[in-house]
Amino acid sequence: MQCWNCGFENIPGLKACARCASALCLDDISVEPPRSSTLHLATQVDRASNRLKSAFPYFTRFFDWMAGLFPVLSEALALLVSWRSLLWSLIPGLAQIKTRRPRIGWILLSIWLVLLLVAIVSIATDWTWYLVNAMVLVHAVSVTSLLVEELAFERQIIRAAFGVCLFFTLSYCLYRPVTTLLSRWYQPIVVPAQIRGGGFVEGDGIICQGPWRRPAQYARGDVVLYAVSSYQRTGFYVPEGLGLDRIVGVPGDYVQTREGRLLVNGADPAKGQAPLGAIPRHFADLDIHLAAGEYAILPSSFSCTYHGNAAQLTWPPDLARQLMVIPYEDVLGRAVFRIHPLSRFGRIE
Repeated sequence: MQCWNCGFENIPGLKACARCASALCLDDISVEPPRSSTLHLATQVDRASNRLKSAFPYFTRFFDWMAGLFPVLSEALALLVSWRSLLWSLIPGLAQIKTRRPRIGWILLSIWLVLLLVAIVSIATDWTWYLVNAMVLVHAVSVTSLLVEELAFERQIIRAAFGVCLFFTLSYCLYRPVTTLLSRWYQPIVVPAQIRGGGFVEGDGIICQGPWRRPAQYARGDVVLYAVSSYQRTGFYVPEGLGLDRIVGVPGDYVQTREGRLLVNGADPAKGQAPLGAIPRHFADLDIHLAAGEYAILPSSFSCTYHGNAAQLTWPPDLARQLMVIPYEDVLGRAVFRIHPLSRFGRIE
């Protein structure tokens, strides 16, 4: 049998050439091997991915960096030995205090608590967003400090990507759900520009009841935040907005306005139940029997656009009634506390 490699004539029965040791018996080789179907989903995905990588080399690098995060995350989970350690990490610095770096832990926890206190005091101000993000940053630093030994051997881009991912994970998966949940009980409100009078000015920070704290019914004298519906008639336009005023009438009451005077069930409102402002000029005289689910609120201020001579305009009764009679669904909650300005800090009565 002649060797296909060196041409040496070998005796029959040998499987390898006696001169060059090349195999003498070769299996059949198909000239048309089986190929993957072009209709196969995995094939299409691979082809699209290869085209994308060829067209955008930075896209390939980005995915390489992201792929490098997975070993780091797995090592991080291995380092945080138990679920108890994971629970400790929910409070910045607590995991360090419980493990091996108590000094760093107390520093991080102290900074986070100071930021939390300042954020609570500055609720309903422009500073709240910055303070909450500062808290998230301290929290991210706290978690990253647990992994400093593992991250030290990673490339700088991997460490940066890990920090960014951790920051947004904490922000959207921990802090945002917590603040959203808290706002269902009590929510901060910044007094809008259209609210004037009643002791409230634009920019005041107040705490109102959230949807989960709304009572089944309100009482006379409650200061509430409510929605104002839009109104448009010849000569008048009232845009929708918010109001902050006292409830002067509850379902079943008989409310009247007569020449600048408010009567509830035929008498002047009791102390602590009077409206925050006077009856607006040109307010039509009304006789209102409040039905179930209706509350009377005399608006101390609102936004209104007049077309024509405002001094000669007489408010139509339906406008006066719409501004004064508020359905239960539009009463958003009691205003319970004023945070800003600090000179008027305290409970709203």
